[in-house]
Amino acid sequence: MPAYGSQSRIGGYLDKSNEAKLPVAIKQLISAIDTTIDTALPPKTELSSLLLDNPKQQLTQLAKKVDVTFKLIVFRSCPVTYNQFQRIKSFRDTIENAAI
Repeated sequence: MPAYGSQSRIGGYLDKSNEAKLPVAIKQLISAIDTTIDTALPPKTELSSLLLDNPKQQLTQLAKKVDVTFKLIVFRSCPVTYNQFQRIKSFRDTIENAAI
């Protein structure tokens, strides 16, 4: 996790052989998350019933009650396409293979 007020980027690249494997892995991850949620919640619990009306205010109130400081951390994501990963990999390979 980045320091408060800082940004962090998570990334990497996909090898061409992994392009077909990624959707399968994501479906397995989604299934595992669904199973975990179903196991953790009482039967017939709607996820929408767990939503907060005003999360910032309610979390701040909770933090005050337990005498801690609540810091709002916002994470932004930007989608990266497979072609962008390939360009990054190609650039990285060029740099690594350059004669110094």
